[in-house]
Amino acid sequence: MERVRALIKILKGIGIKGAKSIESKDPQYIALYRMSKRVEAGPFVKYVVANSLISYQLSGKAEDYWNEFEEKLSITGNIYRDMKNFLEISAFNKRLTNVKLKRLKKAQKILEEITPSMRFKDVWKKLYVFGKYRKTVVFSIKMFGYAKRIIKKKFTPFPMEIPIPLDSRIKKITKMLTNKEPLKFWRAIALKTGIPPLHIDSILWNAMGKNKAKELTEVRKWLSYIYKTKVVMI
Repeated sequence: MERVRALIKILKGIGIKGAKSIESKDPQYIALYRMSKRVEAGPFVKYVVANSLISYQLSGKAEDYWNEFEEKLSITGNIYRDMKNFLEISAFNKRLTNVKLKRLKKAQKILEEITPSMRFKDVWKKLYVFGKYRKTVVFSIKMFGYAKRIIKKKFTPFPMEIPIPLDSRIKKITKMLTNKEPLKFWRAIALKTGIPPLHIDSILWNAMGKNKAKELTEVRKWLSYIYKTKVVMI
């Protein structure tokens, strides 16, 4: 309980404004910002969601993969073909390619319907077909949110209802803190701190990366405490 209370205290200190600051320095956010300079708003959000849906089982760091996506993706307007061509040259997304292409094929119609003006929950509902609480689905909403924020130049917090992406890292941290079901646990933390789960994910993820936001200092100390080893920026 001591670890949980410490986490709640730290997150309350960061608040939603701190989460916004941290996310603006997220390497993935920065990669999308660069991409937005060369891609029109409509296609931009569609390709961001498309890539989010296949961002798993990577053979490198996520930030390196999103930099590669920004640098190497050639856009013609045919999302499936363009993403297929990108996967063929990707250095960081080489696993389960056929499975990922099948997912993109299934998502074609949905992707075409996504626009920058859509609400987070509406995009989430469209992606239910891939699993309402699936890691890549809720991660896609997070990245859609980044893209929308860049386009609209306006920060809108994610809804409390959209859960944290339950990847191996979050599962490991959860086991160190509680025996409760992970999604329920993080939703409870979100309600106690006033920070939606997707923003909590950004805070924890960036604390273990190269993000130099001052708001992450206490989070890194806390992570070092629960891991019983120094957490350094990797």
